[in-house]
Amino acid sequence: MVKLIYESYDELFPIEDGSTNQASIDEVYCLSFVMPNCLVRLSRHPNPERFQREESGIFDSLVREGPRGTYHDLEKDHTYYVVVEQEADQLRRDQKATKVLWDGELQKQKKADKDDGRGFET
Repeated sequence: MVKLIYESYDELFPIEDGSTNQASIDEVYCLSFVMPNCLVRLSRHPNPERFQREESGIFDSLVREGPRGTYHDLEKDHTYYVVVEQEADQLRRDQKATKVLWDGELQKQKKADKDDGRGFET
């Protein structure tokens, strides 16, 4: 078994010959339900450490895949971190929908920030 951490979830997953796959992870975490067509990767390091390593030119965090969505070289009783990359078109649609949803609220907030109750601007 390996522990796979995603956000606040941390579940144990069986591995066979040091391998598991995206379908097994998705069955538990339902990532493709929330983010259709997403790409799931596994990292040996949590995101802050992975980003720091990559900024230093060290690119050893992501677990080897082949074919895509089949993870290899996993070690029993180790912890890995689930990295989800949302499909580009879906990400753009979600960002647009979020902007529409929150744009009115942001405009209200800007007005509230300007209007401090005084009769005129100083």
